[in-house]
Amino acid sequence: MAPHSRLLGANHEIRTMNRARILAAATLLMSTALPACNGLHTPSPAEQGAKKITQVTAKARGISSRITYSPDAVSKTLPVEGGEAKELAQGLLAPADAAKELRALATEVTSAAGSDSQRKEAKTLAIRMRRDAMMLDLMDLERISQLKSAIASGIAERLAAIRSIDASGDLQATQEAAARTKASQGAKSAFDGSVAAETDRADAARTALQPLDAAINEKESSAESLDIDIQTLRAKAATSTPSAALPLMIDARSKLDAAQTLRVDASTDDREAEPYRSTVRIVDMATKDNAEIADTNKFLADRIDESSKAEVGAKARASAAMKRTRELGAEAAALMKDFTTLETELFQPALKNVEENINGDGLTAKNSTDQAAIAIAKARFAAIQMDAVDQAMSLMAAAQSMGAPVGDGEAQLRAQRDKLAGNAKAALVEARDALSGVESGAGAPMLRSIAELAAALGIEVPATAAPAPAATTDESAPAGDAAPTGDAAPATDAAPAGDAPPADAPDGAAEVPPTPAGDPAAAPGADPAPTPAGDPAADPAVPPQADPATDPEEPNK
Repeated sequence: MAPHSRLLGANHEIRTMNRARILAAATLLMSTALPACNGLHTPSPAEQGAKKITQVTAKARGISSRITYSPDAVSKTLPVEGGEAKELAQGLLAPADAAKELRALATEVTSAAGSDSQRKEAKTLAIRMRRDAMMLDLMDLERISQLKSAIASGIAERLAAIRSIDASGDLQATQEAAARTKASQGAKSAFDGSVAAETDRADAARTALQPLDAAINEKESSAESLDIDIQTLRAKAATSTPSAALPLMIDARSKLDAAQTLRVDASTDDREAEPYRSTVRIVDMATKDNAEIADTNKFLADRIDESSKAEVGAKARASAAMKRTRELGAEAAALMKDFTTLETELFQPALKNVEENINGDGLTAKNSTDQAAIAIAKARFAAIQMDAVDQAMSLMAAAQSMGAPVGDGEAQLRAQRDKLAGNAKAALVEARDALSGVESGAGAPMLRSIAELAAALGIEVPATAAPAPAATTDESAPAGDAAPTGDAAPATDAAPAGDAPPADAPDGAAEVPPTPAGDPAAAPGADPAPTPAGDPAADPAVPPQADPATDPEEPNK
């Protein structure tokens, strides 16, 4: 390379290094100057409030994306098809845990406002968070009620199975088979006894007949000897002189009288012996070489053999029935223990929690749809309590069918259920009255939900005025309830229509997982406490289908 070329290359490298140093120095100066500028500026209360509201809204969105329907689905890993499970940065939340975090956020956002508009915005946001938290608690209570209903149904089914086994007679099969065997043996013994008795009667007749026959034979023989003597005497008398024949004739006459007396006595003895002879003759005809007796003996012996074999099978059936009865009893006892655990450890605390929050302040604004949504939630709450009463009544009926005393418990439960039905009716009437002046576009879905819930509970809700027609302008929201503006502005206070989540919730705050199929009232023997399909205000578990901010049926937009 020529010297001038090397010189030009060196100069170019020097200029490039100088430019890099200048850029690095400028960047360093800028990076050190920016913190100084930030430190010179103190955020105003309004800026701090806006920032806080934005942060709370973001946290609410994060909570809503992590809510799962059941605590069983809470996990810190996510299964991946064809690979290992992926670790989640933040685990899923059960509805109850999500409700607690939403209430904490509501308390946090209440104290975050700086200006009047921000205070109003924070208050509205806190109301919606508390209401969404209450809806999540209500959803969790429904889930627990579903579990209780399933367990109560399992208990009733097992008790019914025990009653069925008892009605089948398998438990008493051994005793019944033994009784049949004993009866068969008794029949054989009775038949043998009757044959033996007849034989004994014939033997007794023969024994009694022997002396009579001997006496008859003796008397007849004596009479015949006298007849011979009489003939001899008569022959002598016929050849003798009259004087010699007279004594002979007198002697023949006396012997004739004696022979006649012997024959009369023999005839008398023969009449006495005739019954004995008849008995012997009849018994001999009935017992000697009689095929019927042999057939009867064979039949009775076969019956005894069959009964003995049936007794063996009956013992096996009874053993199996007893084993199954014990298994069903143990399963019913275990389920009853689980039912009691659910009742005391989960259902009652959740019931108390919902009752405290649903009747507390700070759940509704001035919007009528808010009031209607809370009233429908109260009706759902009463329906869940009715379902709990129905579960208790079904268990009581099952226990009564097993012979357990119940006293007046059924009447008390019916009275309690009637009271809860009245509360549900009052809540539905309140919801319908609240919607009487709401536009038809926003009120119609909620009215349908009210009608469906009333029909499911068997409650007749009196008709009220129809919803007001839809407004012709875009300004349909009450002036005092207008949604605040800004990045952290919640959607609206109105309850949404269709399957969308409550539109008045903060972004993501009311976004909850879908409710699985089934209802607490689906259990046998329990009245349903259904969740109307078209009322998201009555069911916070319905998954979002559209962004509340762009819902065409939102009255406050």
